Amino acid sequence: MKIILKIFLILLVASFYKEIFPQDTTTSLAYKSTRPNKKALPFYQPDLAYRIWQQFSLIREANAGNAFAQHELGLRYLMGDGVVADTVAGAMWIKKAADQDLTSAVFNYGILLLNGWGVEWNPYEAFNCFLTAAKAGMPQAQHIVGLFYTDNLLVKRDYSLAYKWVKMAAENDYEPAKESLAEFRNKIPSELIDTTLTGSYSSSDDENDNSLVSSLGLVFIDFDAVSDTVREITDKMLIEGLLNPGNENIPDSLLKDVEKLEDINKEVVNKIISVAEYGSPDALTIIGRMYEKGIHFSKDDITAAAYYIRAVRLDSPAAGKLLYDLCRKENFINQVQNLSSKNDPEAMFVWYGITIPGFDIRITSNDAFNLLVKSADKGFLPAIIELGLSYYTGNIVDEDKVKAIELWQSAERLNNPEAKTRIAAGIIFGEIQSDEINEAIKTLNEMAENGSVLAQVAIAFAYENGIGLRSSKSEAVKFYRYAAQRGNRFAYNELKRIYDDIRPPEFRVN
Repeated sequence: MKIILKIFLILLVASFYKEIFPQDTTTSLAYKSTRPNKKALPFYQPDLAYRIWQQFSLIREANAGNAFAQHELGLRYLMGDGVVADTVAGAMWIKKAADQDLTSAVFNYGILLLNGWGVEWNPYEAFNCFLTAAKAGMPQAQHIVGLFYTDNLLVKRDYSLAYKWVKMAAENDYEPAKESLAEFRNKIPSELIDTTLTGSYSSSDDENDNSLVSSLGLVFIDFDAVSDTVREITDKMLIEGLLNPGNENIPDSLLKDVEKLEDINKEVVNKIISVAEYGSPDALTIIGRMYEKGIHFSKDDITAAAYYIRAVRLDSPAAGKLLYDLCRKENFINQVQNLSSKNDPEAMFVWYGITIPGFDIRITSNDAFNLLVKSADKGFLPAIIELGLSYYTGNIVDEDKVKAIELWQSAERLNNPEAKTRIAAGIIFGEIQSDEINEAIKTLNEMAENGSVLAQVAIAFAYENGIGLRSSKSEAVKFYRYAAQRGNRFAYNELKRIYDDIRPPEFRVN
């Protein structure tokens, strides 16, 4: 059985502690306050003597062509340090320094290009910047280049090259690279990596400080792996999923050093339950696992399966394997069948949910659909949502969007946030006619902040097409990445489409 595994996919995000005005062209978009804001600034910022210069002296030196001064002035514009924050001006000065081959400026200009901050979004030019800085010996850039060779978006996936660059950065004592190297060794089959690849670059002579303000945000995802490469879904893997963008209501500090589900405290469990109901696949999977193992809840395989099915619908990387393994447990299928025969709505929903993907073949898909209808008729909310989705997509039953919306509206009246999200998303995708575009965007932002991966996808679509939001390719890419790294295959495919639309011939991946 194929499942979704985690592997390397870059996510570059910024957080900002100052209050600034969004959409103001004089304000630094690189530091715009935006969700999620777990990760701190990714810019490389040498500790230059220019910090004690008078502002006019810095500008004078920059205008005279001093690359260090140009870079420093660019950073000041980005951060609003002594000047009015201005992303475009910051990018301009950093590019001037990059054009003079100042490695830190080349790296930072790559960051700007990759995020569309002050310049037009161009991940291919960004890659070239990172590669240049990597060859100059900058470990941060070496690390990023290595990760690019794993996501199959910019360049063709090549685990050997990825390993080479990440190993190089790790040997240069860059801690995030050491962590990534451990991930390589744990999650990528050794036969896919040519560890004999060698090559090293010394640190560039023009950099005296290799410290970063903070590390880049890194995540891991792969849609091509098969289940045979995964021996076990561990508690630690599930907990790490809660650190993905989209679960901001669960502070990272509450999960620090937690590796077992039983070690999660009650406060965090309550937060996980909350974001699960909003449509967080990570949270749904964890709640399912807790029910399966009898942690924090009474052991209940049927309820565990129901949570896994809901997570699978949202493309949880781990839920599919956990559900498959649960179906193989002795007497589980019989238990589902017996409870369904007693019209238990949760069991009927589960029997439907394990029949459609072929985990159980005792009944036909039409029989399974009838079980879903019965479960929904009894008021089981996940069944109502799923039934609406069946009518909405024309899966199993003839497409009927009016009926789908009616079902979701009935669930919404019962305060179901996922139903509310699906209606808002349908409006943004243009499949539900409504003049309430702004209200739909407001709903999606709220749901995304509370864990909904579907809301993240819809917001990305809105940014890409300028629906209720200013058109922004870079913002669309950012939100598609948020959803893709949580396992959403649709979001990953949309990412690839956007990259392919502007892909230069030399960056072909197929």
